[in-house]
Amino acid sequence: MSRWVACAAIVLGLVSGPLAHAGEQENVSKAREIALSAADDLDAKRFAEALEKVTQAEALYHAPTHLLMRAEALEGLGRLAEALETYERLAAEPLGPTSPPAFRKAREEGSKRERALLARVPSLLVVVTGAATEDVKATVDDKPLALGTGMATRFDPGKHVLRVEASGFSPVERTIELDERGGVIKVPVHLEVASAWPVRDEKVDVIAPKPAPSGRTLFVPAMAAFGVGAASLVAGAVTGVMSLGRVGELEELCTSEGRCPPSAQGHIDEAGTLGNVSTAMFVVGGAAAAAGVVLLVMGKPKGPPAVGHVEVVPWAGPLSAGIRGTF
Repeated sequence: MSRWVACAAIVLGLVSGPLAHAGEQENVSKAREIALSAADDLDAKRFAEALEKVTQAEALYHAPTHLLMRAEALEGLGRLAEALETYERLAAEPLGPTSPPAFRKAREEGSKRERALLARVPSLLVVVTGAATEDVKATVDDKPLALGTGMATRFDPGKHVLRVEASGFSPVERTIELDERGGVIKVPVHLEVASAWPVRDEKVDVIAPKPAPSGRTLFVPAMAAFGVGAASLVAGAVTGVMSLGRVGELEELCTSEGRCPPSAQGHIDEAGTLGNVSTAMFVVGGAAAAAGVVLLVMGKPKGPPAVGHVEVVPWAGPLSAGIRGTF
């Protein structure tokens, strides 16, 4: 018979005797059967099955031997932090003078295993700066981690993911490798203020650009340009005729050699002035007419690209003016 089967049989046999109340007999009998099966699993190193069964037995009837069996199953599964916690519970188990010797032996065995396991279980202490502790949330492997207590937390050896975050700060995430040895690993974490807040996905209204002016819109300024051009050309023609009239009068006052008496100086000045005004009016009229043509061309509805070259050039002379173009 294995040590676990013998231990379970002795302890449960004692409890099922005069120490147990009549109402506990049924639970004790069930706990005995389950514990004996769990003991076989422990001897065969079927730790998962043993853990499940001994947990059921402990729920039916509390016994220090159940805690010892549970801790050994957890240790065999590599869940060292839980195993150490269970050994500590067993070492602190209160026993009276009439407690079975097997209970005392289980407590002594638990104390020995606790001291040995302390050298294998690492502890983690996370110290956060940069943000108020009450505003910080920390997790290890997605499980909450208490901060600000000054107490280290035990973890199983191996890799663990630490995440620290607070509102308004950039989160910090690290992968920590814990060796299978005792002691406290201190991990300092400094939170930085977030440089930019996340942008929510919101609907954006797109404003369509206004359509280009239509040909009808440019028709009015084109007609106005033609009007200015026509008026300027008429004014140029009138002042040109007046300038020619003064030139005819000078021909009567002056000799054939071009000598004029002093009294003809006013006619000379007036003829020059009228000539200059006529020339300016023809230039203005030609430019206005050209602008009108350009506005009409631009105002036409858009169609296929035109082939060729369009050129409009105003021209003016002493007695006439106009525009010429190449299409």
